[in-house]
Amino acid sequence: MKIAVSTILIVVFLSSCANDGRVEPTDQIEAPQKIERTDKLPFACDFIDEKEMLSILDKDVNLEVLDGNRNRKSEHSTSCFYKWDDIQYDVSGVMIQINRNPLPDEIPNFVQKSLDNKRWEGERSYDDPNISFKYDDMEGMPFPVIYNRETNKYFFGLKDMFVCSVVFNYPAEPDQLDAWFREIATKIVESV
Repeated sequence: MKIAVSTILIVVFLSSCANDGRVEPTDQIEAPQKIERTDKLPFACDFIDEKEMLSILDKDVNLEVLDGNRNRKSEHSTSCFYKWDDIQYDVSGVMIQINRNPLPDEIPNFVQKSLDNKRWEGERSYDDPNISFKYDDMEGMPFPVIYNRETNKYFFGLKDMFVCSVVFNYPAEPDQLDAWFREIATKIVESV
């Protein structure tokens, strides 16, 4: 008896969910229009050429410039890596990355929020999720800059539209890294 009642209930339930194939008219729905962006993303390698970077670093090395986005377009970021061989350090280089707001309608004040997030929350370590690297304000710059000594990373805003990072993968003294950063950042800001 229980099986018969269960079977009847299942049949009634399934038949009530059946699609009879009719399409009900609905109001016309318009797809959201894509807004043309005015914040054209610059190529990171366009800011500083090989000769300028060698002058900034004051190094007599064979510098290789790796343009990460010229052939592979990215909608929201570009990067450039200036690499050289050094017998004292495995992979020596400087990376410049430019990021733009991926959701300008949803994230106002993207640059300020990005910098504040690095100050307050930091970045998680790749090796240990319990370690977070927080950033401090850098003094003596004509625009806001944050940095972290452990990661050798510096962040600053460009025209309130882009977040620029400069990362050093080289074991130089902090004063030397700061001096290199100041020259690189000044050239980038002057170019925009």
